[in-house]
Amino acid sequence: MKDKLSIIIPAYNAQRTLQRAIDSIVAQYRDGVELLIVENGSNDDTQRVIDENAKRHPWIKALRSDKGVSVARNCGLEVASGEFVTFLDADDVLTAGAIDAWFSDMEKQYDLSVYRIQMYGKDDCSTHEALVFEGEQIDLGKAKMVANPTVYMQVAASVFKTERIKTNAIYFNEALTMAEDSDFTLRYLDHVQTLCMKDTVVYFCPSDNGNSLTRQANPKKVDNMLYSLHQSAEYFQQSKMFNTLQRAFSEYVLMNVNVIMVRQVYNVGITQTPQQRKQQFQQVFDDRLVKESLAYVPLVESFKSVKLWPFAFYRLKLSFLTKLMFKVRSFQNNRFEKQSREKGEVE
Repeated sequence: MKDKLSIIIPAYNAQRTLQRAIDSIVAQYRDGVELLIVENGSNDDTQRVIDENAKRHPWIKALRSDKGVSVARNCGLEVASGEFVTFLDADDVLTAGAIDAWFSDMEKQYDLSVYRIQMYGKDDCSTHEALVFEGEQIDLGKAKMVANPTVYMQVAASVFKTERIKTNAIYFNEALTMAEDSDFTLRYLDHVQTLCMKDTVVYFCPSDNGNSLTRQANPKKVDNMLYSLHQSAEYFQQSKMFNTLQRAFSEYVLMNVNVIMVRQVYNVGITQTPQQRKQQFQQVFDDRLVKESLAYVPLVESFKSVKLWPFAFYRLKLSFLTKLMFKVRSFQNNRFEKQSREKGEVE
């Protein structure tokens, strides 16, 4: 029997958390699932963890690739035999019932199904409601996703059709080190005709998954994010979505700018001089693509959405308010993540 679902886990130096991720799948395994774990250049005991599990469970396959999360995911895609495919990071877990929920929805043959991710410390507010977009409504669903990349464009908790990926040669851009998930999903969306967005949590990020804060100043992250955005824009401008989703893509760019501002440039957990922050801020807002995206979103519309306020203030030449909003958001994020880690240590 052909597998119904392939789950791909890239594993790099993941000996501490990988077993937990595997266990979250084993606990709800059903016929038709294959797990592909791709070790990619680890120097710890990650490979041993993979091999031990592959020996115990014939539906778990051990793979190896060169370094890089995108390289590892592409390796998994090459050999995936499931009709559908999804992705799990080695330091995260599937929630109980996730696989059953996926199997139920896969029977409906949606080209793309998007579910919710729950962060540690936040309550599960699932309503289990589903929005289905197809026919004349499909562009509304795509626009909702593209304009909110941090919510809907991650490959985790999304289920893709494997045949659609392979037929259209959609793979992760291995040159990208930031926003590679969003870039992949954007390319896949160009070939989507039916889309389901479901308010059901299927994916959980524990407090110790290591993704919380980057404490080292790394100006290259600004360069890398801008490069990723330009790569996505180059594809988007040649895609079938260009004529209908330009506004949404402009917001896609601005939301990724928000990420790099909050997580890097104005991250209160990173030590940088005021001059360094100023230079990085100017580098981003002087970028051609960012300028075009700012101009494309009507100023009046920007004030209808809090997430766009920093950019509205910038256009009004009130950049001090733009910077203040980024700083406040960074402070809020750092405080929440600190509290979550402390709570996790107590538990």
